[in-house]
Amino acid sequence: PDLGRRFAERKRCADLECSMLMCRGKAMRDFKGPDCRFVNFKKGEAVYVYYKLIGESTELWAGSV
Repeated sequence: PDLGRRFAERKRCADLECSMLMCRGKAMRDFKGPDCRFVNFKKGEAVYVYYKLIGESTELWAGSV
């Protein structure tokens, strides 16, 4: 994969540094990303979202589990 490719030009954050938690949730199913740019998680794990990407796809976000 092209690891230099950007997913979006802009992102929506809770603060200027994108360091504040935007929202949290619980994974409804397992997810294994195709490469290191994606967060892997298992069903039932807590998911913490720090920013969401604005672009063609509204399903992309940055966070941790």
